[in-house]
Amino acid sequence: ALRARLHVTQQCRATDLEEVRALYAAAGVEAHLAPFFDDMAAVFGPAALVISRAGASSIAELTALGRPSILVPLPHAIDDHQRANAHALSEAGGGWMMTQDIFTPAALAERLELLLSREPDLLAQASRRSARLGRAESADMFAQLIEHRLARRLDDGSDVPDDGRPAENMKNTSPDEAANRRIGRQPHPASVHSVFESR
Repeated sequence: ALRARLHVTQQCRATDLEEVRALYAAAGVEAHLAPFFDDMAAVFGPAALVISRAGASSIAELTALGRPSILVPLPHAIDDHQRANAHALSEAGGGWMMTQDIFTPAALAERLELLLSREPDLLAQASRRSARLGRAESADMFAQLIEHRLARRLDDGSDVPDDGRPAENMKNTSPDEAANRRIGRQPHPASVHSVFESR
């Protein structure tokens, strides 16, 4: 019954497209597959649930759109940063982390059954919490920060804090506060794996 309600959008390698398409067809699941998606808002927007790695770009996109997710951190990411990203989003209630060692077909099936069938309210709750973390204006903020830093360097060769404030205003700022301002205390959105749209 659950399979009949699903539409899956999945990114996979071009060499695997036909094999994966055949597997979905055999399972009776409607699926749209592609090696790459240009418009992530169009992919994530209608999704009831996203399954993804936990890189910064993916976290930023997921939270900007308020999408709930199952995040599978890349085990060999530099400084294990994907685990930190996934943990932050999970702790905030915007999704669920499944490390790769427990990301098995059986474990995923159980989680999907819970979220898409038995406890769908959990998805709505995670969606709201994900949206609270999002910064829809982050691209503009980043562009302004770059412009500000370049302008300062061109004017007098001096550097400025990462949050764009004049250096003199940072004198009484603790290292922790400065770091929190630099990252905005937000986990930022990993390449897409699967998007489940429950009809």
